[in-house]
Amino acid sequence: MEVKFYDKVDDIKLKYAIIISKCKGKYVLCKHKERDTYEIPGGHREIGEAISETAKRELREETGALEFYIKPICVYSVKGHDGTVIEENESFGMLYYADIINFENEIHSEIEKIELFDDLSNINWTYAIIHPKLIEKFQEVRVIDVFGKNRFEKNIKFREACRGVVISNGEILLSYEANNDQWMIPGGGVEGDESNKDCCIRELKEETGYIISPKKHLLTMNEYYKDWCYISHYFLCDIIDKTERKLTDEEIKNGLVPKWIPLNDAIEIFSKYQDYRNDENKMKIGLYFREYRALSEIIKMIDI
Repeated sequence: MEVKFYDKVDDIKLKYAIIISKCKGKYVLCKHKERDTYEIPGGHREIGEAISETAKRELREETGALEFYIKPICVYSVKGHDGTVIEENESFGMLYYADIINFENEIHSEIEKIELFDDLSNINWTYAIIHPKLIEKFQEVRVIDVFGKNRFEKNIKFREACRGVVISNGEILLSYEANNDQWMIPGGGVEGDESNKDCCIRELKEETGYIISPKKHLLTMNEYYKDWCYISHYFLCDIIDKTERKLTDEEIKNGLVPKWIPLNDAIEIFSKYQDYRNDENKMKIGLYFREYRALSEIIKMIDI
């Protein structure tokens, strides 16, 4: 059985949706009523159905998920056979990630039960070749979950953003709000249906004037505070050109400018997040904590 991954294919080729899911940091797997093995939630696309709706429907049917955040990861394909699946021709599906907030009391499908796992190394898989490879693909990106003590258990709203990590000659590109004396890794919220990479490209172009190419998705941080989950995707980027900045009124008011500073200085700045616990700007402690956690992980993953 051969498993491949693609950024995109023609929508008409997508026959399946598979949803790697977590709840409170644990993997969610399904056990079918007629099998003693476990599998990732997912299934076939129905006629006339958008692949995104396939993913949501299958997640609800197979896990009983009520509230969740779901996002495509990439296209995958399979060809060959592994004793369970036979695909003579290359067959395509969309791989998703879902963060499940809560579940129904009962599952209304062929699934007997769901179980939550910290570790997947000893799972008895239904699809013993395909699903481990999908998990391996998902785990290429480091995920950090931050659970605030004030986190709500339901009615969660999600805000997704992408941030560009640009490092050159020992310096990192940051956005600096001169009127607030506040630093941050450049980036911002995902708009509409744009991809995470496209969001990163747009935000850095608008904030810093640099045209970048995201070369690797390094890290995703999920921060749960009150009734919000703030999702930040960090991409390692290369600069390919420069253009005019396009700031919002709020960014102009805050005096936002791009600045290059030594990477160690940036880490030192963000490491002092506790100093802002009583700051008038209540968001500064959270912002600096996020950037410190992110950079501390990222420097372990890249050659500087």
